[in-house]
Order: sequence, then structure tokens, then C-alpha cells
Amino acid sequence: YVIANIKTKFNLAWDPEYTLVQYYEDQQVQQLAARGFLPPPQDDFADLCNLPVLNEDTILNNLRTRFYKKKIYTYAGSILIAINPFKFLPIYNPKYVKMYENHQLGKLEPHIFAIADVAYYAMLRKRIQNA
Repeated sequence: YVIANIKTKFNLAWDPEYTLVQYYEDQQVQQLAARGFLPPPQDDFADLCNLPVLNEDTILNNLRTRFYKKKIYTYAGSILIAINPFKFLPIYNPKYVKMYENHQLGKLEPHIFAIADVAYYAMLRKRIQNA
């Protein structure tokens, strides 16, 4: 038998021992990333499929982070998630239409114009008219 203290996920953040261990783990990750052994840590992901840990908390945290940065669009594979900011954002103009024209999905930041462009060219390729 091993004697251990059982801690819940709620009190870990207030435990000084845990905080110190987490600090050293973060430092080690930063050093490995700086030396090129790990990819640099990201605070937001344009595609939820690229999240290192995929669960409800990380998905909502990623969407929240992107929303605060005024990035209202996020991909989940080929699906576009949009969060309504309830205010005007200058991301619907001819400059954006041109920017997303003939680009592969995921090469640029997520946007409704990217989805529209992919759908349009798929329709042309298949020669199917949308009635």
C-alpha cells in the first residue's frame, strides 16, 4: 500500500506544492520549445481538431480566447463555428472576399468566405446547380 493524499481538481490550484510543480513543468516546456524539441505553445487554435487535449473545457476555453481576440470564426474540421459578437466587425468587405478566393480550407484564418469559396468551387467542379 502507498500512503497518499487524495486531492480533487478543485483544490489543486490553491495547493502551493502543486503550483510549484506546475511552475517547473511550465518552465521545462518553455525551454524545450525554445530549443525546438516541442512546438511553441499556442493560446488559441483556429481548428478545434488541433487542440492537444480535446474535451469540453478546452473547446470552450479556446472559443472564449478567440472571441476576446475578435476572432469569431473557428473550424472544427470542415465545419465553421461562428460566435455572434453582437457588434459590427470590419471583416465583410471585398478585400476579404479576394483574400479567401482560391485558398485551401484551413490555410488562412477561419471565415465564412472560405467556406463559401470551397462550396462554390466544389459546385463548379461537380457541375451541379443549387436550386
